[in-house]
Amino acid sequence: MKYSPKTFHKQFKLCLVLCLLCLGPTFLNAQKILIVNNQALTIQSDAVYQSLQEAIDNANNGDILHIIPSLSSYGDVRLNKSLQLYGIGVNDQIHPLQSTVGSISIAANNEQLLADIVLSGLNFTDLLIQNSTENLQVKANRFSQIIHTNGQSKNAYFLHNIFERFNFDQTDNDNIVLANNVINVSFTGSNAQSSKSSSQILIFNNLFLSNATAVDVFLPAFREINSAVIQGNIFYGVSPNSAAITNSLIQNNSSFRSSRPDFPTSTNGNTVTNNIENVDPQLVNVPLLSFWQFAFDANLATTSPLKNAGQDGTDVGPLAGFYPWNPSQSPLPFIESIDVQLQPDNSLRIRIKAQKN
Repeated sequence: MKYSPKTFHKQFKLCLVLCLLCLGPTFLNAQKILIVNNQALTIQSDAVYQSLQEAIDNANNGDILHIIPSLSSYGDVRLNKSLQLYGIGVNDQIHPLQSTVGSISIAANNEQLLADIVLSGLNFTDLLIQNSTENLQVKANRFSQIIHTNGQSKNAYFLHNIFERFNFDQTDNDNIVLANNVINVSFTGSNAQSSKSSSQILIFNNLFLSNATAVDVFLPAFREINSAVIQGNIFYGVSPNSAAITNSLIQNNSSFRSSRPDFPTSTNGNTVTNNIENVDPQLVNVPLLSFWQFAFDANLATTSPLKNAGQDGTDVGPLAGFYPWNPSQSPLPFIESIDVQLQPDNSLRIRIKAQKN
């Protein structure tokens, strides 16, 4: 089926609104806040844990886990409940000590649906989606890749992350949103993005970067994409072209410095309009052939051709669109210190000092 821009815009806006309306937690039980701190002197209790996996195992659906920054990783974890996990943020210019985790596997014990999971402010390796999920929120993290191997993902929302690869190859996914991320497309290995879903995947206002060894090489952003809205993105040293992009709307994007800076043509069910090909986006300070560092500046220069060039009349790129990225923002108030004192009656007094986000 070939989509017109007008039809796609209506579906896109309706899909986005429905997706965002579903994102709030829906649990009716009492919600607990658990602290996870792997420092050796941490005093453990029913609300304070040294092990992240132990905290997950003892938490109930809907609970919130605050993961304290540490010099050592909290290791690989299996997330088999509907929980919210928060770290301190991944901007190393602000938070040199971060909440670091290994791989996070979303896998229920009996493959039941896991809803309203939130992962935010964490530095981890891989996100392995091995279970059906609904209203999954992955926001303001830094990680390597998303690999979806089992189950349906419905209303999965990825915002303000820094990562290298996504792979949504389960064909029954519904409403996958990737918005205002920095996506580092690796020159080594097959890290191009893939989604075979028959339902829409929304890819808008992302910055695709390359670590290629030279400019003007062919490094494709996508391996195989179907039924996507690809809008408002900057392909910087990365090619937006692939013969395996089908049934998609591709509009108001920008490309620069690739051997294939051209966008796909309006064939294979695609609608391709208003893209800016092989023109310097005039980013204030983002070197070519470099993965993202927080010392960079992805703002557009005042003379940039991407100013007001987005479909919605705003700028193209991750600092514009529906949810502009703020690289300095922390997902939660910055916890400066936690003082845990054992009282004479064996209760714990916990004092938390924090700055607002």
